[in-house]
Formats: sequence, structure tokens, C-alpha cells
Amino acid sequence: MTKPLRTNRKSPPAETEFTIWEKKRDHRRNTTRRVLLTPFLAAALKEWMEVWAPGRTLFCKATGKAITPHETHNYLRQRLRVSKWAVLRGWHAFCHSFISALASSGADQRVIDEFVGHSTDEQRRRYRHIFPDVKACAIAGAFEH
Repeated sequence: MTKPLRTNRKSPPAETEFTIWEKKRDHRRNTTRRVLLTPFLAAALKEWMEVWAPGRTLFCKATGKAITPHETHNYLRQRLRVSKWAVLRGWHAFCHSFISALASSGADQRVIDEFVGHSTDEQRRRYRHIFPDVKACAIAGAFEH
């Protein structure tokens, strides 16, 4: 979940999308990627960039220096430790939650794959956890006819 850390600002967010520079894992090239945003997130991100993001990276220290992956893990652990979410092990849990929420809302699997970059059935099975109440509704609905 270090993609936001490797993200450089390309432009302020638009109404529904944000274009970012992204350094790929091989570090030989930068590419751009469009990220879809809800209006709420677009407004929050725009405000964040105007006030708190003086550097090139989207999320940085007050000095403009990039935050390291180790630092973000520590920041997350500090915040989670005193909450009901203390059982989360790291940022990657949010990927699972995002995919599960999309699947439970009935999003087309092709849309989910495009958002998260999955291309194999093994990846889909690993990340797609269905919420218990969705399973209960599905089994109840099977016998309503």
C-alpha cells in the first residue's frame, strides 16, 4: 500500500478524477494514472494539497520531504493502537475492505479489476471477501421464489 507514497502531484483534483505521476516498481520510468474520486474525496484532497502538501509528493512532511513507508506504517499503528481497529496489521487491509465493499454493492468484477489491477482468478479470490450479511441475504433470497 505504498502507492500513495510513491505518488507525485501532477495536477489538482478535478470534480471526479485526479491524475497522478506514479513511479513503477522497476524505478526506470514514471507513468501517469487517473484515479476516480467521490466529490467528497476530491474536495478533501484539493484542500489537503493547498494547505498541507508543499512538496512534490502527495503525502509529505511539513518540510515537503516524502514520508517513508516505514514512517507511514508507524503512524498507522499509533492511530490504530487506541481504537477498535487495533487488530489491523497494516495498510493492505484497506485494499481488502475496498474490494469487498465494491463486490457487496454489486459492482461488476471487470470494474473492480480495473480499479485494483487484478488479472487472475487467484488474485480475485484472495481479495474478495463477502460481508456476512450479504451472504445471509443471498441464502435467504434463494428460497423466496
